[in-house]
Amino acid sequence: MMCFLSGNDLTRLSRAMSGMYEDRVVITIGKHKMAASVVPASPAWHVAMLVRLEVWWPGGYASQYFESVEEMRRYGWTVRKRSGC
Repeated sequence: MMCFLSGNDLTRLSRAMSGMYEDRVVITIGKHKMAASVVPASPAWHVAMLVRLEVWWPGGYASQYFESVEEMRRYGWTVRKRSGC
């Protein structure tokens, strides 16, 4: 499980989703960087806004879209290490 986002981060992203506005949370821990963004969805999606999760590490990058903050949470992107996982 990757533990980066705090409860406050998740609340902020949820508010952006429900308010239909773009927002971005960026976290850097050592050589790893993670960004969670609320972005407009393309017409191919059946929702108006998406959560885009991007992760960078030495030599690699991954990106994934979620239809909700709750869906992202189910995949294990929850609380920062400093708060305890």
